Amino acid sequence: MILLTSREERRSVFRNQFAFAKANKSRKATLKRWLLSLYDTVKRLKYSSLRFL
Repeated sequence: MILLTSREERRSVFRNQFAFAKANKSRKATLKRWLLSLYDTVKRLKYSSLRFL
């Protein structure tokens, strides 16, 4: 019984770590996408200001 509970605990801990890593990966991807869109916006603004000058 004690062995079973420890195994279940280990499994739940592993599952939590896996879910955390998955969430972290998606957060990193979201941050990357946000930075790319920001860079694109800055580039577009720079080009439009150059055109106006």
